[in-house]
Amino acid sequence: MNFFQQQQQRQQQRMEDVIGYRFQSNIYVIEALTLNVQGGNYRLAVLGDCKMDSAMIDDWYTGGALRKDWSQLRESLLSNTNLAKVAFETGLASCAIPEGYHCSDNQAATLVEAVIGAVYIDSGCDMECVKSVMNTLGIRKVVILFSLRPD
Repeated sequence: MNFFQQQQQRQQQRMEDVIGYRFQSNIYVIEALTLNVQGGNYRLAVLGDCKMDSAMIDDWYTGGALRKDWSQLRESLLSNTNLAKVAFETGLASCAIPEGYHCSDNQAATLVEAVIGAVYIDSGCDMECVKSVMNTLGIRKVVILFSLRPD
């Protein structure tokens, strides 16, 4: 195993420890952790962003919340500002490839989205895995509101 492969393996292990998910394949891990230089993790980030929306909207809808509550919930939890904060606070940002690179806030937010996208694909499109990783990272709050529908 060469130096670059060892570095990737270290970063993968650190990332898996942070998110509480073990990958079946490292193909998506490397893509997710490679910063968006010349494309990098951008495609996985777009996928992850959509899947995080899906995970959150399930809770919003079944909780009977108002439309304005969705906008506020999404902005507070899934904004780039919050995702960057999550990346730095959990140590996920330090898992980026190349090792030792200091992510900007935008790169850190994109990294979180890409990791979620990688989990989604690696898990066989299992939304429960996505929700679990979001819970571990602290970006998913279950919306518990009274039902607005009559019984």
